[in-house]
Amino acid sequence: MSARGAIALAALVMVGALAGCGGDTGGTNVALPWKPASLTWQHRHFERTLDSCIVGASGCTWVRLDWVEPAGGPSVALRESLNAWVRTSLLDVDNAGDTLARDPIAAVDSFIAQNRAFRVQFPDAASIGWYRDVRVETFGDTLGVVTLRSTSERFGGGAHPLRTVLYGAFSRHDGHRLALDELVAPGARAALDSLGEQAFRAAREVPAPRSLRDAMFTFEGDRFHLNSNFGVGRNGLTVEFNPYEIAPYAAGPTSITLGWSAVRSLLRLPPPRR
Repeated sequence: MSARGAIALAALVMVGALAGCGGDTGGTNVALPWKPASLTWQHRHFERTLDSCIVGASGCTWVRLDWVEPAGGPSVALRESLNAWVRTSLLDVDNAGDTLARDPIAAVDSFIAQNRAFRVQFPDAASIGWYRDVRVETFGDTLGVVTLRSTSERFGGGAHPLRTVLYGAFSRHDGHRLALDELVAPGARAALDSLGEQAFRAAREVPAPRSLRDAMFTFEGDRFHLNSNFGVGRNGLTVEFNPYEIAPYAAGPTSITLGWSAVRSLLRLPPPRR
């Protein structure tokens, strides 16, 4: 991150502090093989608008970022992994290889500058405001897994806004980003996907044996499978399918939660140490 970006981030206002529930076992009464250290959070907030207009007002172009960052935790590695994921979520840039990916404040300035240039080029559309609204929050600290959730809504002058929900699940032990397959017990992936399909069909009201493709949902090989956008929380395993991922935008997102009573035996939690 540039010195300018670091100074700008340091100047953002701290709104409060949140305490992590390091001993939370998701209501499963499973003893962890190690004693969880306390994980605490700071809550931060930042807003910027075009020409000092009011956030949310008609025609206003604005960016609002609301996030948590670890203030203390069991390891430096975990805090660094969490901070890196939060920073990436706040950036929300179209090109991950862009130099803006190193500076969240520059990304905000660029978004507003693009709208300013758009208004000059197309004055008839000057009344259409753009916006980015990003919230990063804690989702779970359960059974050795720390999960963050990012909710982002963006409108840049297209046909409609785009809202996405992303999860990042991390090993409490060493901070590495967890893949779903790391948590699945040997030989249990098919059973987990089967439970996921049942929950998905119930959520989207697509009873078997009707094919998901006939209902506009497309999966590789025409077989349902859980994606990698998952969170481990108090109520179980949550998986999110965002717009355009498996269906047209009009179909909307799909979020399913597989309760602990159904999936606990299919998962390796706490995750194996590497």
